[in-house]
Amino acid sequence: MAPDGSFPKELSRTKPYSYSLFILDNLTTLAVLLSHELGDVLDLKGKEGQTLEKALDFIYPYIKDKSLWPFGIDVEHYDSLPIGFPFLLLAGSRLKKEHLTTLWRSLPHTSVDKEVMRNTAIKYPLLWMKFLEL
Repeated sequence: MAPDGSFPKELSRTKPYSYSLFILDNLTTLAVLLSHELGDVLDLKGKEGQTLEKALDFIYPYIKDKSLWPFGIDVEHYDSLPIGFPFLLLAGSRLKKEHLTTLWRSLPHTSVDKEVMRNTAIKYPLLWMKFLEL
């Protein structure tokens, strides 16, 4: 992760939007799940000040309005995104960031694109919300 919250190696790949969402979904979901047992993993900082919160802030405008995406267009599955990735709900609830949970509510939570669904870390985030008491 770069200090601004972007993932430069993902941005240089053939599906920069998909890969940026995929890595953030997995990292954030893992951090929220680990925080339930280990304390707030979401507060960890990298050597250059990188945090998951910065990554969320970086990607948020591009989920809200994909037309703002200034990087390359994915070679496939681009039109199937975004969906209401679980990380928006989980991190929004854990960090008390209503704009993330509001965005999650506004997006479809499934896709007919099997690749998009295959790459979604948690299929039923509301069940996890109950388990994690968020």
